[in-house]
Amino acid sequence: MSSGLTPRVRTDDRASFAAVAAEVAAASGSEDSVPAGAPPVQLRGFCLVCNAASVFVIDYRAGGAPDTGPNWREDLICRHCHMSNRQRLLAHLAAVEAAGRTEPALYLMEETTPLYRWFRRHFGRVSGSEYIHVDCEPGQHVLPWQLHPGINRTQPLRSLYHAAKLGLRTLLQGGLHHEDVTRLSFPADSFDVIVSGDVFEHVPEPARAFEECVRVLKPNGVLLATFPLDWLRDDSVTRARLSPDGALSLAAAPVYHGNPLSDEGSLVFTDFGWDVLSSMAGAGLRNVSMALYRAPECGHPGPGIAVIRAEA
Repeated sequence: MSSGLTPRVRTDDRASFAAVAAEVAAASGSEDSVPAGAPPVQLRGFCLVCNAASVFVIDYRAGGAPDTGPNWREDLICRHCHMSNRQRLLAHLAAVEAAGRTEPALYLMEETTPLYRWFRRHFGRVSGSEYIHVDCEPGQHVLPWQLHPGINRTQPLRSLYHAAKLGLRTLLQGGLHHEDVTRLSFPADSFDVIVSGDVFEHVPEPARAFEECVRVLKPNGVLLATFPLDWLRDDSVTRARLSPDGALSLAAAPVYHGNPLSDEGSLVFTDFGWDVLSSMAGAGLRNVSMALYRAPECGHPGPGIAVIRAEA
């Protein structure tokens, strides 16, 4: 796969990144537009993952509204590979990293998504996982009737539909693998590439997760990660904590993000600031940098998607 994309900036300097990010956001505001009409609406473009012209669907399920614009990061679902803008970017970047290695082994911190299924189709050595339940052991193979899908009490019928759909998909997939990214079951030096898509903000102790990535990556292996990050702020903010006995304490109003395993969503433990790059370096990762991608001609419009790249 051709490298295809050049980041608008790649740096470990917050001021440099923020300056370019402001320029990219301004370009998006003046250049990007969504067709008029009731959702879903469609944008035509080229998908680097499919390596073909495609149609990207905007249905506002990931947020946004017709009068304010879509969630450029999580919308724009490709009609062919069914991935969002962010997922397609991660797939492309990870495939480029893997292409330069002999029989690469990849680990994705997800197992129920179009991103995972695409890698399973195109690469031979792919592992994936989900965090299923606190009672599961790392590496445990979980069957559909062992899942714990949360029920959103304000929308119980939708939750039941979600649970049934998840159970069927898990059955067809032959089960799921549970992993806690702070204590992975994999041996040291297992993977050439790790892909983490919006996971670390939901981990009670992200520094331990970064250390585990160092442990299971091969020498010179690469971690590619996305997560919400405020690059205008130096310091990360802890929103919630878990005590050693598992008791949850909140330091701020609870915030939940979408979770393919639960209609309740996943609790956010950390709002990351720029210091997360130092935290990753302190865990043993090398050459930690943040890149910003915007490429409307390649199916990636919007104000830019930030991706962290680091090496073991």
